[in-house]
Amino acid sequence: MVSTPSIERRRRWLGEWIDVTRSAGLEIGPLDRPIVQRDDGVEVYYLDHLDTEGLHRKYRDHEGRVLDDIVPVDYPLGEDRISEVVDREVDYVVASHVVEHVPDVIGWLLELGRVLRPEGRVFLAVPDMRFTFDVERPLTSLGKLVEDHRREKTRPSLADVLDQHAYHVRVDPAEVWKARRPRRGWRSAPPAPEPPPRSFDLAKSLELAERATHAYVDCHCSVFTCESFQQLVSGLHALGLQPFAVEHVREVEEPFNDFLCTLVKRPAPEGGGGHLPR
Repeated sequence: MVSTPSIERRRRWLGEWIDVTRSAGLEIGPLDRPIVQRDDGVEVYYLDHLDTEGLHRKYRDHEGRVLDDIVPVDYPLGEDRISEVVDREVDYVVASHVVEHVPDVIGWLLELGRVLRPEGRVFLAVPDMRFTFDVERPLTSLGKLVEDHRREKTRPSLADVLDQHAYHVRVDPAEVWKARRPRRGWRSAPPAPEPPPRSFDLAKSLELAERATHAYVDCHCSVFTCESFQQLVSGLHALGLQPFAVEHVREVEEPFNDFLCTLVKRPAPEGGGGHLPR
């Protein structure tokens, strides 16, 4: 089974919050590197957009994937909703680098709430745009998430795909961390370096985005920092639009490019509304 420092970090984080040998869990999109391994005594179920055979066909020529390590998929999602295919309640859900690809984040969180028991938790590893190819892209707003949900988006829009390519730059997280380290004689970290050139010109970006008008084009539909993600989730919870409160966050740590977030299923505050946290 594939193991990397990033995967081990996520496993340690999960272990701080839940005993997987005494809980039932669902992991979304684990492919060949699950966070929760189905060892003896571990009740975990795997959900992906394709069945196991379909994933083998899709990733047969994909560099960096180990076909023999792709976990057996219990719940192939296809075009269905999570609650329509998952036939049991679970204590926790794990998803690594998934939420940013979801066309309707509010709807996705609602679906997770439907398969989780009361006080169930969602463990997310989420890329922080400051350390990825999204570094130049505008942050996702509360309004976009609400509009995506009202439109019942089931696939990335032309705007999502266009923005990913038009703002795309090649980023090495190690170089970003190097630039952020305090230097001798500096009282604080130096400013981040100038970003590299864009990966695609605008004409090519639009050409790629046009495909989204008639097919599913995978991309980052949402772009977050650690702080903006907490703010958005808390705001949506205060509005009663999704059932999770932010319980704990571990910020991005060198040399990684993602933050870790624990959400807990909890009723929205009385009265709703409120204000976005600063």
